[in-house]
Amino acid sequence: MAYDERLAKRIRGYFKRRKGVEEKRMFGGLCFMLNSHMCCGVEKDRLMARRGGFGNSDSVLSGSLASPKPPSGGEHKEQGDEANTTESRSDL
Repeated sequence: MAYDERLAKRIRGYFKRRKGVEEKRMFGGLCFMLNSHMCCGVEKDRLMARRGGFGNSDSVLSGSLASPKPPSGGEHKEQGDEANTTESRSDL
């Protein structure tokens, strides 16, 4: 399983009325682009979301289910990259 299709379906439902949203397979998962910018994605069973802007991510990461996206391979961690488990986003 490259990504959780059930979670991807929930995200599609959230974006279904929004213009400028497209899906792209990336990083072994599925990425949702908003106006050609990476917005969020699904990797395995995790929801990944970009929190936007620059600044201190400590407040975003203070919840027990949020964690920074670890760099893998040749990637570098960009400011604002976050990862959450599906349990932390039951409102999607």
